This record gives sequence, structure tokens and C-alpha cells, in this order.
Amino acid sequence: MSFIFNVLIIPKVEYRAQMIILTEDECNSLIAPFRMLYKNKMGLARTAPNALMHTREFYNLKNFSDNQLQAKLTNFIIQLNDNNELGQITRIRLYNLQELLLLVNDPLLSLTVNDIIKYKKIFRAQLKNSFLIENIFLMKIHGFEVKNNNELTKYLMNVPGDDIKIKDVVGDEIFFKNILSLKKLNIVFLDQILTLDGKNMLIFKEIFNKKYNQFGSHNKSLVKKSWEELENKILINSESGRKIKKEIYDIVSHDLAKNLKGTDIKSVATDPLSWKSFVAV
Repeated sequence: MSFIFNVLIIPKVEYRAQMIILTEDECNSLIAPFRMLYKNKMGLARTAPNALMHTREFYNLKNFSDNQLQAKLTNFIIQLNDNNELGQITRIRLYNLQELLLLVNDPLLSLTVNDIIKYKKIFRAQLKNSFLIENIFLMKIHGFEVKNNNELTKYLMNVPGDDIKIKDVVGDEIFFKNILSLKKLNIVFLDQILTLDGKNMLIFKEIFNKKYNQFGSHNKSLVKKSWEELENKILINSESGRKIKKEIYDIVSHDLAKNLKGTDIKSVATDPLSWKSFVAV
């Protein structure tokens, strides 16, 4: 009987579930009737440990969960290493996932189990039945990691910017609570919301003059509350000044500013005839 189960039933389930990831509970509910059948045929009590069914020294039944883990991760690694259309499509989907989740580098490297659980609650519609995110979750929850050894592509997904992410400063709770507003403002790094010297936090209206922000200023009210939460977390006192807290200032780079942090420099006079306003003295 174990031969029939391992050779006929398991491959059939694996084939039908090629594009979906079954949860641990779903795998257990699928195999539960077969376990009961085997226990009944062998004269075992219903309370007998399920491990007896799957131990090689006893009945050696394959487990749906273990089989899925092996099959899915093997196929996923093949996808990632493919140099043709399959690999290109997978990389494009990783880029799309990175943009959706506001990540600064490869989702394969930066996502954690807790992050994925929270992202799935926030982006419920976008991540529903996402084969890519479910594969990453399956890999992470079982302790598997991947590493890119290709020097040409290793840093392609890294977003250039400051070393300090907003998430690291405000904490997971505030970050995930306000991630939709941060996405609207396109804010990822702490550096983006500080002055050039890194001592003060920008005021709310200054963010809408930054080139990285594509969110219309007429919709300020949609993100105002989130901005106030950031101020309360970053500023010493949001009502009396713009100075950031000492513990945050201490981790900010104090080198000379190497960029204008999204500030768009425009000439004072844009009128072609503006030279006429100047007079000789």
C-alpha cells in the first residue's frame, strides 16, 4: 500500500499543485484520511503517532509537506538560475515585488518571515495567491537562504541611497502602519527627510518639492497623519523645532552632503527677457 501511495498519489498531488503552495494545515488535511486508512489496516489505534507512518523503518509513507518543500524549492532555484526566458521573467517579477513592498534590495535577501506575514495583510489583493512570495515564504520559514555569486548581477537590485532606512529608525510597528503613505511619498531612507546637514527634519510641505516624490500636493491630507507619526518618532519636540533626537543624529552620517536629496534647483528668473531687470551700477 505504501508503494501505491508513494508512486501514484504523491506524484498526482504534486502535479496538480505545481502553481500553488499548500499550507502546513492543508497538507495535513489532505494526508489525514490516508493516515487513518493505514492505521485501520495495520490495526493501530487512532492515537498512534503519525511519525510511524512516515518513518523509513516502518511504513515509509511520503509526507505531502516534505514532498512539497523539496519539489517547490528545487524548481524555484532552477527558476532563479535560469539564463533564458524563465529566469528573465522571474527577475522581472522580483523587481515588481521589490517596488510593491518598498524594499531597498533583492526580496530574496531582505525579506523575513515576519515581514512577509505583515506585507500579506497590507497588500492582501496584490499578494493573494502570489506564487513568488509564497515560494520565498516557504524557503524562509524552513531556514533556507540564497546567495548571488554573480558579480555582474549581485548589486543590480540595490536602491542607491543612504545606509539608514526609515524602517530601522521608526521600528516595524510604525513602518508597516504607515507604509502606504511612505509609498505615496516614495520615502525609503531617513536621509530623504532630513536637511543637508542631517540635523533637522524637513517640514511637511518641503517633501512635495522633492523630485523623488510623485504624489500630488493636492492630496496632502491623505498622508498628513502618517507624517505626524514620523515627526513624533524622529523629532525631539515637533511643536518647538525640527531638531532630530540625539540617538538618531548619532547614527546619521556627518560627512559632507554628496547630493541635494531630491531638491530641484531652478533659476531665480525663468523669463528669457529677465536680463532687462538688471541695471549697471
